[in-house]
Amino acid sequence: MARILLQPAPKTYHEALMNPLWQFMLHTYAQEGMKEHCLRLQNEQGQDVLLYLWQLWLKQTRQSLPESQALAPYLHWRDTVIVPLRQVRMSVRKDQEPLRAQLLQAELSAEQVGAQLLYQLSS
Repeated sequence: MARILLQPAPKTYHEALMNPLWQFMLHTYAQEGMKEHCLRLQNEQGQDVLLYLWQLWLKQTRQSLPESQALAPYLHWRDTVIVPLRQVRMSVRKDQEPLRAQLLQAELSAEQVGAQLLYQLSS
């Protein structure tokens, strides 16, 4: 039986974004070879890296996938915010700094919000 750890409710929006799923994603992505693996999944196979990491987290925490329709808020956020930011960032030349770095930061912030949406489905 999986243990459930009760945590105090977050006091701020920023605290809510720093949830256990996001921490897991950051830790996992930082593992040797994982960044390259995730980017290959995303860029060559069109996979959603947040969904991939979320599924790994669900497996590790012994949780089941929710019904597919429950993903609608996340998928809407991904399609209307994350993907367009990524497309804009990818269209900016690498020598156009600091714009490219700012777009990357915006994309990462949008992914963090996406991770919060996924976390809400699993908690």
